[in-house]
Amino acid sequence: MAQIGRLGSTKFTTSDSRVLTFRDMKLKKTSRTSTHNVIGGKPKLERAGPGLDTITFSIDLLASLGVHPRTEASKLEQKMENGVVDYLIIGNKRVGKHRWLITGITEDWNYIYRRGEVAKITLELTLQEYV
Repeated sequence: MAQIGRLGSTKFTTSDSRVLTFRDMKLKKTSRTSTHNVIGGKPKLERAGPGLDTITFSIDLLASLGVHPRTEASKLEQKMENGVVDYLIIGNKRVGKHRWLITGITEDWNYIYRRGEVAKITLELTLQEYV
């Protein structure tokens, strides 16, 4: 089994019997600013410091690749609801200096078979830096 990375206890892995990976990862860095109004002139912009980083990525949970979609989605939902903060590790290196909090999950239930068996769920996760 080859491990690509992990978000706390959620391991992104590939093997002959199980594939759980992510795609389309985006890291957004921002700067905090304040605008001060000037009578008769343009406002003045002041840099207040760095902002919190945000990461978004998608995960395809496919039963055909050895993953139980509803179980894996539920685990990530529980992390979000309980406010669990974890390090994001990709290729044995931490992403960012701090841990990450899941602030949003969008679920797309792609394939549902008879008796309600879910064969594929696509998750879009939003993580925010937790300082």
